[in-house]
Amino acid sequence: MKDPYPYILQGLEESPDFYDSNVHQTFADYLISLQESARNLWSSYRSIMVNVDYSDPKIQAVYLVRYYPHYVQMTLEVLRLSPEIFTFGQEINACFFGAGPCPEVAGLAQFLIEHSQKTQSIIAHVYDVDYELWKPGRKITQNFVLPGLWNNNIDWDGKKLDLESANSFESIKDIISNSNLFVFQNCLNEIWNRSIVKNNIEILLEYAPINSFIIIVDLSGYYVNQKMMEDIVEIIEERNKTRNDYKIVGKSKELNVISSLQSPDIVKKYLLTGEDKLIAKKRINFLFLTLRKGEYISDDLLDDIG
Repeated sequence: MKDPYPYILQGLEESPDFYDSNVHQTFADYLISLQESARNLWSSYRSIMVNVDYSDPKIQAVYLVRYYPHYVQMTLEVLRLSPEIFTFGQEINACFFGAGPCPEVAGLAQFLIEHSQKTQSIIAHVYDVDYELWKPGRKITQNFVLPGLWNNNIDWDGKKLDLESANSFESIKDIISNSNLFVFQNCLNEIWNRSIVKNNIEILLEYAPINSFIIIVDLSGYYVNQKMMEDIVEIIEERNKTRNDYKIVGKSKELNVISSLQSPDIVKKYLLTGEDKLIAKKRINFLFLTLRKGEYISDDLLDDIG
């Protein structure tokens, strides 16, 4: 896995949304100034129901430095588990839900380098309830991380989309029907209304085209994450009683992965120093569910069986 850290730090240092030499004399001083925000974000993520104000540029910066690289690896690890299944053409049309600054896109790009070098283009449709708030962090991905990791073309679009707004997926049904990959990552633990989210998942299942993939991956340790995964499996099982058009091609209640990334020296010296609540991640514990849509049994045959 190619290390995204250098590109993240370069982006933070060169982006006026984050580091300002008029405020902090050096970039090291800027990293020191992020320590309190790092502690606060760490504490927020320990809550049963996560609620974070991502409008704060310091919170975004901490997220990019402390969590983002490992979330790139999460996407990559899930794709790596079944590389023979994820067969992509020259172009991937993909939707990323709850994506924030889009580490998932970077993870996909790393997978393509390893297993699908014929793929030359990604169309990334990015959706998040805080879509506009995440614009500074997303620019780091668009302008620094992706150009550093992948030399091919990425076209971006997206908008604000609330997973907990009734029938919100109807507004993007045309995009869904023309996409071949759908990724939900690290957004379930901020869900309060599971029933509405389940309804939107059902809309996605209906409009997703044949031979498309849905990947749902989130951190373990959150009750709502486990319950949402179980809910989605139940939806698939119920749907397959009459249509049988989805297969679960990957599933794990918990995957424990040792992080392949080391924090740069400047981060360890000035931000993630090892003191209370300033400890760098060493392991990534997560659960995932991977679905593939296909024409497995026709409706006529199901009628005959019934």
